[in-house]
Formats: sequence, structure tokens, C-alpha cells
Amino acid sequence: MRFYLHALVLLFLAAPLYAQYKIDSHLQEQISNVQPEEFIKIRIEFQEKFDVFGEKTRLDASQISVADRAKFILIGLSEKAAQNQARVLDFFNNEKDRVRNVQSFWIANVVFCEAKPELIQVLPDFPEIKTIYFENNRFELGDSFVQEEHIQVRGPGGTEPSIEACNVRPLWDLGYTGRGRKVFVYDTGVWPTHPAIAERFMGNRTFMDDSWFGYYHFEPNGERNSHGTHVLGTMVGLEENTADSIGIAMNAYWIANDHVGTSIAVMPDLPYLMAAYQWALNPDGDLSTSDDIPDVINNSFRWYDGADQEQCEGIVLDLMIAIEAAGVANIYSGGNQGPNNTTVSAPQRINVSEVNTFSVGSVNGNLPFPHPLSSFSSLGPKQCPGAGSLSIHPEVVAPGQNVRSAWANNEYNTISGTSMASPHVSGVALLLKEAFPFLSGEDILWAIYLTAIDMGEPGEDNMYGMGMIDAFAAFEYLAENHTPVNPNQVDYDLAVESIDGVLMNGVYCENNFNLSTTLKNKGLQTITAVDLSFGLAGAPMQSQSWTGSLAPNQSVNINLGVLNTAFDGQQEYQVFAQIDGIEESYDVINNSRHVRWNVRPTLAVPFIEEFEQGWNGGLWTVDNPDDLNTWRTILAPFHHGNNKAAAIQLANYNPAENQRDELVSPFFAIPTAGEIFVDWDLCYRKRSGIASHQDTLYVLLQSGCAGHRDTLAVLAGDQLAASTSAFPNFVPSNESDWRKFEFDLTAYYGEEIQIVFQTVNRAGNNLYIDNFRLYDIQNPPVGLNTQVLPEFLVYPNPSEEKFVFELKNLQFYQPFLLTIFNILGQKVEETKIDSNRYLLDFSHHPDGVYLAVIQIGDNRSLHRIVKH
Repeated sequence: MRFYLHALVLLFLAAPLYAQYKIDSHLQEQISNVQPEEFIKIRIEFQEKFDVFGEKTRLDASQISVADRAKFILIGLSEKAAQNQARVLDFFNNEKDRVRNVQSFWIANVVFCEAKPELIQVLPDFPEIKTIYFENNRFELGDSFVQEEHIQVRGPGGTEPSIEACNVRPLWDLGYTGRGRKVFVYDTGVWPTHPAIAERFMGNRTFMDDSWFGYYHFEPNGERNSHGTHVLGTMVGLEENTADSIGIAMNAYWIANDHVGTSIAVMPDLPYLMAAYQWALNPDGDLSTSDDIPDVINNSFRWYDGADQEQCEGIVLDLMIAIEAAGVANIYSGGNQGPNNTTVSAPQRINVSEVNTFSVGSVNGNLPFPHPLSSFSSLGPKQCPGAGSLSIHPEVVAPGQNVRSAWANNEYNTISGTSMASPHVSGVALLLKEAFPFLSGEDILWAIYLTAIDMGEPGEDNMYGMGMIDAFAAFEYLAENHTPVNPNQVDYDLAVESIDGVLMNGVYCENNFNLSTTLKNKGLQTITAVDLSFGLAGAPMQSQSWTGSLAPNQSVNINLGVLNTAFDGQQEYQVFAQIDGIEESYDVINNSRHVRWNVRPTLAVPFIEEFEQGWNGGLWTVDNPDDLNTWRTILAPFHHGNNKAAAIQLANYNPAENQRDELVSPFFAIPTAGEIFVDWDLCYRKRSGIASHQDTLYVLLQSGCAGHRDTLAVLAGDQLAASTSAFPNFVPSNESDWRKFEFDLTAYYGEEIQIVFQTVNRAGNNLYIDNFRLYDIQNPPVGLNTQVLPEFLVYPNPSEEKFVFELKNLQFYQPFLLTIFNILGQKVEETKIDSNRYLLDFSHHPDGVYLAVIQIGDNRSLHRIVKH
């Protein structure tokens, strides 16, 4: 008994010391060097992990489809993370003064947050926590590239030599074009209206949240850099008007993000990078579905360079394993640090298997075989522990030198880099996935790896890896044991070609639209009956049947009736069509179509806009005729405590050709009495001594939807600038950079007017507008704009049974109507809420994705919620 008590005492005394082992030494150092009230960024990793390898091995041995395997893997990851993290997250919920910015992930079972030192010290008491790290990730700039020349067009029907070098033409001749497959381009963003890629953007087929995961921009945009547009063009690009094939899988669809830094911006923090991957494995927010998961992820960037073994294990490794287990081919550019590099970038150096984080080096595919290795292509070996093939870098090589692809919104450019090589492999993977849709991304990458043409020294080496990719050889390798799908024997494939009667991203003043849809038969069998569902997002869907005779390659236009929109602002309309009695379709993606437009609202006076919530759900619109650089909301500190402003970065225009861009306000009903004024703050610095770089700002007032425009002001030169700067891309640094402009509107009594800010570009400098106010000067507005729908928090989401709807800012409080629709557009819940926080018990509804509509007056906001 004495020995037992002695052991207990020793264990008790050792417990605090043992607990401190959970706090990483770098974090301990941070705790000692900060004040008690300071917040420290931390990363919490948990003891238990979902056995991805074990589950993947079990599922591989079963007869379960690749699509169903993904569901098992993702649900297993989610459930394990929810189980491990539950107590810690509940604890954080009650400690909001000591912890903030909590971000929970299931893809790698980790929680990120900022916490005060005293709270961090108690976290080791949670037995489920394994280690707590100081989150000081060292991510580098995006993968560099070398611009070689600027080529606008190639002859009609042309194909890039780099594509021919990959031996894809035999697959094209067999009919494979990537039809029905999908790629996620993890890059700097994409210009979605480029004619070579526009039609196959998934945002045309489903909700924007399922198609774009933005960090810098709320909607698809390549403004920061055309790198992502170029990369995507090599994978899927085809300008149909000229049959200009810049891409390999020209009928594949795409989704994208803008998380990759450029030469002037660092990468976002690790939580945001991880969030993009987690989103890619579940874009629609429903883990019970898998058709939303991309077949390929193309990564043309690096995370970290260093002659060490950092990121060889831990959560980054867990992340890469999860992506592979979900069935995705995860492909990386190999890096541009050759020929004398001493290190391989992370995560390219991870060596889980030969094909996990599949890295691609660059050769010059414009020259005859054997294509010479590009001087910039990074060489191996990897730093992560491993022997034989596991230590060799890259896996294969592909053309990455002098590659021509899409650029800007309607141009083409020839550039170089391993960023240009990896999309050749991704394009080939999409063709192979069309031929063998029942195989995983891992299976397809093994085929590409094993059939590469040996180059350099005999066997695999640290210059060429296994060698130059050969698309047709990979196809033949897979066909030895698997029967490929015949792309020319497609019995049924119905496509929703268009929604007619309204323009994508159009701006309208009326609320009535006569809509129809055009369907096309892309299969070999005649279609005699179609079931249609259609309606506004967030409203009950309507149903309609069509009968007739739709022969192969024929189209039919079906009237959907008159739509009377009850709400102003952003509208989204969807059409889904399915052949009656036929569940299987070669391309399930083209069964649906979405269109978005804006109905201009008319608001009462007073009105204040601080641009803290972007364009406020469509209250403001942007007219961008050249589809190039334009107005957006960006960080603009040092101004009355505001974080954001409306801005146009005119310095980024090249060439400067007097392009005009407009930022347009909502309509305002001007009263018939009072002294009505409009004012705003403006920030601009003239580039000194450069007469040709003089931008102009026109302030216009439009009366009525199609009425005349009056010019309130023409500002240029010293009238526009508060000061001068020798440099472009000016960012405000203090209050003196801002000036206020004010105009009397009493001449417009009783009219409906809108204010238009129109810039004329001469590549001068950046222009910012903030704190827009329209008011009666005898009764100036105080506080925030009451016309804007308050922001709601919805949590936890996903949830097993209960959701909390809570006003983020209590000063906005007023009763609201909550309506819930299921995925078919059927109303399943509706209740009037008279408090600022409401707990919704959703336990009696089946698992799935739902749309929550919050309505206050004539305004509404949409929230997707997921019950699982």
C-alpha cells in the first residue's frame, strides 16, 4: 500500500511537467515573451487520427465504387475530428475573452486559434490533445515563372507543340476530351470569362460557393495575376470560334481559388491553405455526396523551401494522404530553383508513395525528342527520409518551357516554368479519368508514372524522374486490365445549354422576366420525355414535363413562364433537367444551369456605405467593359477605423488605353423636401512628373433606370490628388491621404437617382472611395446604414441536430423571418424570430443540404446549412 501511495504522489507531481510536454518549445518561448493580455497564434493537434490508410486498404479490396469510397473516407475523417475536438471547442465557446478566430478542420484533425497565455497553459489538461504549436508557418511566394514573349493568336485549328509532345492526339482520335470530368486549379485566381475556358466554369452549372473558393476575391477573378488563367488554359482551354486548342482536356469543367501568392504577395496563412483543400473535397457542403469532388487538383506553387525535413510529417502529411484517399489526383509543379538548387520545396518533397504529391519537372516540348531539360527545373533528391524512388524528385517531366496559353481576359501569352509543366500532366489525367472513371486518381497517376519515357541516365533519376509523360502509353497500360468507356457510344446525355431571357451578370431595373431554357441532346438515342425543375435559389422549385421527339444533336427551347422577382439585389436562377426514366448520363454536370443577375434596389434616405461587406449583396454593381482591371473592395487602413474601401488599381493597367470602369450605387428615392446632400471620402496620389499618367474620375448622377446622366464633377490632376507620389500602387498610410467631396442634390426632389463613379485609366495610381453618405443635411445620419441586412452567424455548421442563428452585431436587432428549404426547393421550416439569437432544432429532418433564408423587410440573405 505504501508503494502504491508513493507512486500516486510521484504521478501527481509529474503531471504538470508531463502536461508541458504537450506545449511545443517554440510556443513556450512565445508565452514567456508576451504580455498576459496578448493573443498568440496556435495550432492544436489531437491524439487520435482516423485510420485513413486502413480504411483505404479495406475499401480498395471491396467492390465499392471510387465515388462511394470517397464518402466513407470523408465522413470518417469528419466524425473522428468532431469526436476529438468536441470538448475543446465547447471550452473555447465559453472563453471568448481569452480565445478568438477559432478554425476547426476535419481534413487533418486540427484546430487553429489565437489564445491568451493563461488559456494556453490549461489546454494540456485535455487528454485528447497531443501537441500545441506556435503557428508561425513559413510559406514562401508563389511559384515563379519567366515570361518569354507575348503571342496573341495562333492560326485557326492550331494545337500547341507542347501538347503534341505529350502524345495526347491518339486519345483525341479515340474521342476522349475530358467530357464530364472536373479539375480544381489551386492558383492565383482565374479570369472566368476568357473565351477559351468560360463555358466550362462550374459556376455556370451550380452555386458559386460550389465553384469558387476565394481569399482575395468573393467571385472568380484573375486580376491579381494571370498565372492561374494560363495554367488552366493548358488543362482545358479551347477557343471554339477558332478551334484554337491550347488545352489537353478541352471538354472538362473547372473550379478554382485565388490562394496562391504572386511575386508581390505572400501566401495566406496555413488555415486558409488547408481550408481550400477541405473545400475541394466537399464543395457542396454535403459529405454524403461525391460528384462535387474534383478528379484532379493542380497545384502550381510551393509552400516552403529549406535544407531541412520540415513538413515531412504532421498535419501537412495527413492533408496529402486524405486528398489521395478521397480518390483525387493531386499534382504539383516541381519548382523553378534549378539547376543548382540544394532543396526540394514542401510539400513536393513528401514521400508517402511515389505518386502522392505528384511532382512534375520541365522540359522544352517545342524541340524534337529527346526534349532538353529546362535549366530552371528543380532537381532532387528530396530531404524527407526515404530510400530508392521515394527520395527521387521529380516524378516525371512535361513541357514547361515557352508554353502558350490563356492570359488576361481574352489574350494569350507564352511563358515558362514548372507551373506550365504540371497542367500538362493534369490534362492527361483528366483524359484518362474520362476513359476509366471507375479508377482512382492514384491509379491514374501510377499509370502516368510507370509509362513515362526514360530520359537522361538509364532508369529513374533526379533530373527527369521516370521521364517524359506519354498519354497514350498510360491509356494502353490501364487498358490491359480495365475496359475503357467508349466516348463514341453515349446513348443518353442531355445538356441544359442556356437559360434565355436574362443575361449572366446583367443589371436590370424591372422585376419581371419571361424565361425559357434550351436543351440539347448530346447522346445517340432520341429523347421523348424530360422532367424539369427550375426557380430562384432560396424559393420553392417549380416542376414541368416536356414530351416530344428530340433527335441526337438537336436542340429544343422550352418556355418556363414569367418570373416576378419579389426581391431586389442579386438574383440566382437554376434549371435542372433529367431524361424521364433514365438515371445514368455520360455527363451529369451538364444537366443543370445557373444564371445570376442584379435587380437594382431603390432605397430611402439617409444611406451610409462603408464597404466593409463588399458590395453588400448586390446593392452596388460594377461595369467593367474591357473585362480587365476594375473596381473591387480591398483593405485600406488608417481611415476612421474602417478596414476596407472601394478601390480601382489603375496603376495595374497595361497598356493604358483610356479604359472606363464604373462603380454604380443603388437607386435612392430623393424626398420632396429638405436639404439633400451626397458626400464621400476619396484617396488618390498623382504620380509626379508624368503627364501621360493622369487618371480621371467622373462623378455622374443618373435619373431613372434608363434616364439621362448629369455630370456632378470631373476630377483630374490636382483636383483629384491629395498629394503626389513617385511610385504606383499607392496604399493610404494616414488620415491626411483622404479628402471629402460633397454635392447638393436638392435639384432632384422627388426623383429616383443613382450615383456613378466612372474612372478613365491612364495607368496613374490607385484610387479609393469610402464612407459614401446620402442624407438630409439638417438631419445627418448617425451610425451604420440601416438599409443593409445585418450579418448573421450560423453555427455549428454542419450539425447533427441543432443550428444557432445569431445576429453578429446586436445594434442591428429587429425581428426576422427564417425559412428553410430542402435541396428540391421545398419549404420545410418557417418561423418568425423575435430575439437576436435563435436555436433551431433540426433533428426531425433527414441529413442533407438545406438553404436557410433570413428575411427582414424586403431584404434577405441566404445561408447553406448541412445536417449530417
